[in-house]
Amino acid sequence: MAQNKMESFDAIILGAGACGLMCAVQAGYLGKRVLLLEKGPDAGAKIKISGGGRCNYTNLEVSTENFISENPHFANSTFSQWTVDDTLNFFEQFGIKGQEKTLGQIFPVSNKATDIVNVFTAQLAEMQIPIQYQFEMQSIAKLNDQHFEIKGTVNGKQQQFLGRNVVVATGGFPIPKMGATGMAFDIAKQFDIKTTKHAPALVPLVIGLQDRSWYEKLSGISVFAKVSNERISFEENILFTHWGLSGPAILQISSYWKGAESFEIDLLPNVNLKTLISKERNEQGGKLLSTLLQFYLPKKLVDAFAEELPLDIKLASLSNDSVNKIHQTINHFLVKPAGDKGYEKAEVMRGGIDTNELSSKTLASKLHPNLFFGGECVDVTGWLGGYNFQWAWASGYVIAQNI
Repeated sequence: MAQNKMESFDAIILGAGACGLMCAVQAGYLGKRVLLLEKGPDAGAKIKISGGGRCNYTNLEVSTENFISENPHFANSTFSQWTVDDTLNFFEQFGIKGQEKTLGQIFPVSNKATDIVNVFTAQLAEMQIPIQYQFEMQSIAKLNDQHFEIKGTVNGKQQQFLGRNVVVATGGFPIPKMGATGMAFDIAKQFDIKTTKHAPALVPLVIGLQDRSWYEKLSGISVFAKVSNERISFEENILFTHWGLSGPAILQISSYWKGAESFEIDLLPNVNLKTLISKERNEQGGKLLSTLLQFYLPKKLVDAFAEELPLDIKLASLSNDSVNKIHQTINHFLVKPAGDKGYEKAEVMRGGIDTNELSSKTLASKLHPNLFFGGECVDVTGWLGGYNFQWAWASGYVIAQNI
């Protein structure tokens, strides 16, 4: 790319992740002159590792109900401007067909996340839109109503650029090794833009040391379960680990978990044990409780309840109190996590740029109309299952229309 120290652009996009890449390509289609500045050595680093390298790039059932935000309706305008069909059609025109796995989750038929990234890098190359990798930003300044100046270094060499607009698409705090930083928060603070409290989301949960040994014995066991608190529930797999709990249902509930509270796990969401035991008592009263439970649950998990449940008692001999305890233990298993695995293991960040500070139609700052925020750094956090990518694509598109 040209080395003119004061090269000027219609927009400078900070971050070559999902939002930044979509924004750059869509702006290019509109004939805008844009520059992508990326801290890392490559584009789409987080896209490439998502979904185990397969990239669940959208979901068929996207609505604002699948997102957490202090303003739950904020994203409506963005999703009306760029729909799930728009995402599917966009990638299909470049040969990427989607396939639904479960719960509306869409993956490339190739199961290669790199195919998603390659769509963008190929388009950027074709439109000759420059990307400056390994850019360490030093400062951003608003020179006047028309221009921002961004200064930084690349391998120790000074660089500076002018842009009529700046797009902050730097992501959240998750996965520091992927280059994600708190830059969006720093920029917001500098320009007096409010932010909401942030925390890891879609993150595994840690059990306290006093109960850890019980979970360690079950490490690696995965079961389909219903995980619930007073506000919401999810039915997907959970995974026992040597430090606590993970798996899709746990990641989902973690976004709604508040540090001091407990939640319930129904280990047999489609079986009411009171009803089942009553039926089995009449038909096969000589069957042991352990035999009955092992028909539905892994033996190792059943054995782990040996101290709490009368596993070696025949069904016909169980008292009503015992049946109630079995039902409570299996259908209403209570968990009180001690914490979570933090940003290092979180899929996304909850919280971010306060949506009250942004135009819902353009995603521009109300205080600084040519400063935009999109993607994960905004207080719009989706469920597991392609929702966050849909927000990234949609917000990138919307910003591109307005720079």
